[in-house]
Amino acid sequence: MLEQVSKLKERVIEQRSLPKTHVISVSSGKGGVGKTSFAVNFAIALSRLGKKVLIIDADFGLANIDVMLGVSVVHDLSSVIGGERDIRDVISEGHHGVKFISGGSGVYELISLDEARVARLVSQMCRLEDIADIILLDTGAGLSDVVLRVVRSSDEAIVITTPEPTAIMDAYALIKTVNRFEDSPKLRLIVNLVTSNKEGNEMLNGFVRVVKKNMQLDLNKTGFILRDPSVALAVKSQVPLLVGYPDSPAAQNIQSIASKYLDVPIAGGRGQGLSHFLNRLFGRQTENAG
Repeated sequence: MLEQVSKLKERVIEQRSLPKTHVISVSSGKGGVGKTSFAVNFAIALSRLGKKVLIIDADFGLANIDVMLGVSVVHDLSSVIGGERDIRDVISEGHHGVKFISGGSGVYELISLDEARVARLVSQMCRLEDIADIILLDTGAGLSDVVLRVVRSSDEAIVITTPEPTAIMDAYALIKTVNRFEDSPKLRLIVNLVTSNKEGNEMLNGFVRVVKKNMQLDLNKTGFILRDPSVALAVKSQVPLLVGYPDSPAAQNIQSIASKYLDVPIAGGRGQGLSHFLNRLFGRQTENAG
């Protein structure tokens, strides 16, 4: 497994780097589908392939990413919004160099910031361009205003679901809502906790087919992850799956998804960089924030 990752990393490093920081939201229609676990392990997989990755916990500080990455968080995004801390002061570093910022209570404030605080936050966050090739935003589950604002502003949005009927319906509702927005991001689907490769492919193909028929939307079939007892063992031991159990089936699925992601980018993806993400997130308030 590690030898395979090393070879993939060499190939990716030879490729042209993304010209600007790429912002990807990771979301789900409901909780309990493995969204945060995927985000952490996907970040590690991308880092192994030569990318500089930063995760921002946009799940109101409830996602326990710090525990999964083995880092200790003292300050979060609210300290930056309030002007007490520089953005670099709230960055922690975990396994394989993956960096992390806790959103904390600051995520709640995003949709109600006054112009001065927006300007301060944008000025600070633009510094992340030098730190990360890829920023993963681990959002809350569901259709809250904050979740939708973050998802629609991203360059791409990964939606996580499982074969469970309510998870499928909630993922469908999330995709339908995001697709209604003008200039919505490119959407990717990952099905977690499948019992076999056959079920994984059937779930992906069936979901994408229904979305195409009902929404005229080309949803990207990014991959599936097998149900794997190693995932629970990793959570119990507070270590990421790709670190504690790198040869497990689920870990190999995630590493494969990461290499496929870098090898085959979505056609027409926005990829306009962090400043454009912030402009979409805050609207015209960012125009004078440089």
